[in-house]
Order: sequence, then C-alpha cells, then structure tokens
Amino acid sequence: MKIFEQISGLLQQGRAKEVQETIKKALAFLHSCQEPEGKWGSGYKMWESYLTAWAVYAYLRCGILLTSKLIMKSWLWLTTKQNKDGSYKENNQGYKSNTCCTAYVLRTMALLKNSLDDQKEQGLNWLINCQNKDGGFGIYPGDKSNPLITATVLNGIIDLNNHFKGNLGQKGLGYLTSSQSDNGYWIGFNEQSNNINETASVLYLLTKANIRGVPIQKAFNYLELKTQMEKWRSLPLADIINLALAFKARS
Repeated sequence: MKIFEQISGLLQQGRAKEVQETIKKALAFLHSCQEPEGKWGSGYKMWESYLTAWAVYAYLRCGILLTSKLIMKSWLWLTTKQNKDGSYKENNQGYKSNTCCTAYVLRTMALLKNSLDDQKEQGLNWLINCQNKDGGFGIYPGDKSNPLITATVLNGIIDLNNHFKGNLGQKGLGYLTSSQSDNGYWIGFNEQSNNINETASVLYLLTKANIRGVPIQKAFNYLELKTQMEKWRSLPLADIINLALAFKARS
C-alpha cells in the first residue's frame, strides 16, 4: 500500500472525531505553553519568533480567529520583532535574523488576507536579497545554500504571493533540481540522516510549484522505498507530516 494511502487511512472509517479531539488537545497544550506576553519558546530564546509564528499559524489553520484574545496578543508581540530591513529577529539578545524565521512569519501572514501589506512586502524583499548566486538560500544571509532551507523559504514566499516574484522562483527551483542526488533524494544539514524530511520538504514545494518530470518521480520512488525500509510509523513526527504533505500535493 502506498505511504500516502496508509496515512490517509488514519483519517477515514470513523476516525474524524478522534482527529478533532487530538487537535483540540494539541491546541490546549499550545495554550498552556504560551508566555504572558503572548510568545512561545521559553528555553529556546534564539527561536522565539520562529516558534511563535508556527503556533499562530497552527491556530489560524484550525479556525481560531486573529481577533481572539489569545492570538491577538501573540500576533502583536510578533509584529514588534520585524527589523527595519524587513527581516524578523529571533530575540532581543543580538542573534542574527535567519531566513527560515522570516519565511515562517510571512507564511502566517499569508493567512491574513488584505492586511499588513507593508510588513509583507518588506519581509519578502529581505528574503529576495538573501538569495545566493546559485539560486539557493542559507539559514543566514551569505551562508552556503541548503536544499531544506531553500524549500522552506520558497514555501513561505509562494504561500504569501501564490507565485514567485521576478526570476526568484526560476533560480530557486533550478538550484533544487540541480542539487538532487542521483538516487532521487536531497541532503539537509546532516549527510548521515535518512533524508526523508529533506526530500519530502523539497517535493512539497516542487509539487506546489507544478514542477513535474523524471526528477520528481525519482524522488517519490525514493520516499516509497525508504519508508518501506524505515517503517514510517516509527519515523519522527516531522518526517511523517512532511511525507503526508508531499504525497497529498501530488494526488
């Protein structure tokens, strides 16, 4: 059975109520972790903006309105973290702004239609200026390009605009296709990893961008084989989520 069919099967045959209950419990957990000023990330100071953007994104996707007191407090905290150059800082202790953090804030902003246009544009322009000559992105401006980071940044941009600005997309997608291994996978930060998360993340972006052809099929074939070997139910949750997104985007 295909991996996506297995994952999708968990949402069928009367499991929808169970899924909704799981979501409810997860949102309650997030609420319990929220700090008084509205942010998330206690103990992970350099990732506070990143984690807060993720939490707000989860609430909005689950139908919680921005006007709710809980989300509005978080959003107001997050919007104060934008630098003059358009990036989002990770905390107040001098850490550099990284591309993933800004991309995730923009991805959350994409759910807020017809609002914060100036902040969106400033953040988008900052990310565009962070693109390397090879078309990829590093986690910090000027860092070596990385497939996972590139896919993360491009996902945020395409969610915000529904398209790529100028030749940004062509260069970025060109980098991703050229950095694919002969076996169909993409390598992240750790060459010793199973490459499932990295490959699924890149594939999710490429399928959203309507990229097709032999390289894409090779990547899906790699994931099918790898998940059979690894037994996907024992994989880290992030890997399973990205697998589901990649295969759903293809279906």
